[in-house]
Amino acid sequence: MIDRFGEKIDDEPDDGDTTVTALSIADCSRCNSRGYFGTTVCDHVPDRIEINRRGMAQVRAVLAAVKRKSADG
Repeated sequence: MIDRFGEKIDDEPDDGDTTVTALSIADCSRCNSRGYFGTTVCDHVPDRIEINRRGMAQVRAVLAAVKRKSADG
């Protein structure tokens, strides 16, 4: 199959990809047996929640600085 950029993509993953995915899901303590963490596809990174929290804290700090700067004129 060809994607919208004209590049060939596989319709089905090969057996190696399927095995790695199955093992990743089995080893993950966050996702269910189908590989989902809630309604999101799990990436099986154990500290993903903390990574996201740190990132959002950085975003909020930058937005607060922009807001202060625009209030100062």
